[in-house]
Amino acid sequence: MAQAGWFPDPDGTPGRLRYWDGSAWTQHVSPLSGAPGQQPGPAGPGGDRGRSSRTALLVAGALVLALILLVVFVVPRLWGGVTGSWGPVDSSSPTISSWDERATPTPPTPTSTRPPTSPPPSSASRPMPCPTDSRPVVNGRLYGGRLSVPVIPDSRWGEEGVRVLPWAVCANGIEAVIKPDTWISEVVLAGVQPAAMTDDLQTQAKRIYDDSEEPFYARGITGRKVLLDQATTVDGLDAWHLRMEVRVTEYGPDIPGDILDLVVVDHGDGVRSVLITVATIGDERTQAQVDTCRKALRVER
Repeated sequence: MAQAGWFPDPDGTPGRLRYWDGSAWTQHVSPLSGAPGQQPGPAGPGGDRGRSSRTALLVAGALVLALILLVVFVVPRLWGGVTGSWGPVDSSSPTISSWDERATPTPPTPTSTRPPTSPPPSSASRPMPCPTDSRPVVNGRLYGGRLSVPVIPDSRWGEEGVRVLPWAVCANGIEAVIKPDTWISEVVLAGVQPAAMTDDLQTQAKRIYDDSEEPFYARGITGRKVLLDQATTVDGLDAWHLRMEVRVTEYGPDIPGDILDLVVVDHGDGVRSVLITVATIGDERTQAQVDTCRKALRVER
């Protein structure tokens, strides 16, 4: 701290000194030394006479600097330092990878206006959505995932060796040959792999369609059109219905493409199942058959 002596009055009165006793300001005041018509200030109590105004200002400046250093460097250490830490800001853009059915995906932003279902448990704890019977058709019904539909009563339709779908597990199907070695219509039931689950049924339906497009249509897609995209229910469970018109050109003039319906059902316990029906555009007979089959969709609890 500053040595005892006379310093400019801290209350700001021009031309006046106040005595600092080494620890506090006193009530002793005096005119500033050297001011016209004024006498030097008296000696302070027990101390020397007042210093020159230049010396007093230098000492006062040193005192202010000492107080600043005390606040900046000493006080934070007494109170344990500054909380939190500062570092360089990472300004790089985040990298968004495409969906991988082998890993638990980051939940996307829901696009549905329907409230999402309760978040499913982690993929490690989810039960597999497989039917209890290993046979695809039992007592006239096709089973897959936790769903079943009636087999279409037409000799054109038979059990299908379902192709591998990246999102599916426990998939079974039936098919009708529309053009030999070229084109078929299908009904497929399957469970959704636990690692392919998303938290929004509308998003789930869109992703399943995207990942099924290549296995269903190896080439020649010239156009896609959403015909239906809405919430629904199946046996009281939340579901989503997506209907797509898929146009092709490479399979002949009699094969313009398909009407594809996709229904995702949430079982409410971390399991989802899917029904897919496919009928050739303009084939009214087949379209009526798959529509009737889809309307008879049943949840197997």
